[in-house]
Amino acid sequence: MGKIIRAFFCLILCLLLTASLVASVCVLGVSQMLDEENVTDILKNVSVGEKTLGYKKAEEDREMSVGDALREHYVPQNISLLFIYGDVAQELTDAGIQGIEEYLASETDIVIHDFSKLADAFVEAYFKKAKETGILNGHVRKNGADLGPKEAYAREAVPERVLTTIEEIVSEGTVFGRMSLNGKDAIFYTATAGREAAEAENAVYTSLENWYDQMYREYAKGLLYYVLKGEQDADDKAFSISEEDIADLFVKIAEQNGISSEDLESPDAKEEISRQINEYVLPRMRQVISDPYSTWVDDSVESVMKVARIFLNMDLRIPLGILCGGLLLLMILIGRKIGLGFGCFSALLASVALLIAPFYRQHSLDQLSKVLPDEIQDLGITETVLDQILSFMSEYGLYCLALAGILLVLRLIAQLFTKKKSEPETEAV
Repeated sequence: MGKIIRAFFCLILCLLLTASLVASVCVLGVSQMLDEENVTDILKNVSVGEKTLGYKKAEEDREMSVGDALREHYVPQNISLLFIYGDVAQELTDAGIQGIEEYLASETDIVIHDFSKLADAFVEAYFKKAKETGILNGHVRKNGADLGPKEAYAREAVPERVLTTIEEIVSEGTVFGRMSLNGKDAIFYTATAGREAAEAENAVYTSLENWYDQMYREYAKGLLYYVLKGEQDADDKAFSISEEDIADLFVKIAEQNGISSEDLESPDAKEEISRQINEYVLPRMRQVISDPYSTWVDDSVESVMKVARIFLNMDLRIPLGILCGGLLLLMILIGRKIGLGFGCFSALLASVALLIAPFYRQHSLDQLSKVLPDEIQDLGITETVLDQILSFMSEYGLYCLALAGILLVLRLIAQLFTKKKSEPETEAV
């Protein structure tokens, strides 16, 4: 009867020890994962800036000059009354485009929506070439009426046509590099084309995305420590993104791409930069980062979180070791040889539970996707974190298996010792 009672208590302790071993490994795994160096390593690949800001990157692989791009898109306009059409129109147009190239060679940038200087450079070169050909000599006549000198007529008609054509080409998003903060409206146009123009435009987008990613990683780290350890005051230490920071970043990139300080300081440019930051960039960036950490935590789990923080802020290796060791020792004291057997079985059960955990990886991910906010899942670290915990569980599953082996050996030694001890008594009888 006594053996049955001891076995019953050992069974209860066996189940408790199994649960304690599995729980201890999980807690230790989470604690190890929260090491600052490890958290930094996990978050280093977080990249949400591209999705958050939603920029469509410029694509152009050709190496080409502004002049080549203009020649590709600028359709020569005929002026029938001056007999300017066909090859003549093309010749004068090429001369005008060359005039733009010469103008750009002496300047550093093209200011927002101000293409009158480009049109002026085109017109002057256009008329210079036209005079050389003699096409502007004489008067314009229509239905027998004298409309005046050809040059006067041309100087009235050509400039407006040229400016309109250039603005149409620009509005189509071709030829000139565009610098924008909302991905749609140009703040400046750079005197570049082709691949160089695309790189200038994308430099703004990529820099903002990288900057946002870096801040987001820091924010995510702070959020993680706040939720699990309560180490930061969310209301005081939530990250803030200012208009000035974004404007400074844009100015730096603009200067690297040839925009002068004078243009950057102009009232129109400052107003457009501010408008795009406040209407497009900040609303997207502040979707998460401007919120205090406390807004992520539901009031219903606050008490659970406080308990979890108590354990996670402690060095749990000693208390967990005492707990598991105490249960095993109590089991042996109560059951003796039986206790060693149950201890071996308990370690074996814990080992099996820990070693088969990786086989439920996908199921765990599916369950996490149901309970985690989309913002957390967008970080792209769920799989990394889960894999680290599962790897930790597998490692300690092997340790538990080794413990089961040790206890089994001790159980066999105890059995042999008891058997040898009973043999002399039998012979004496």
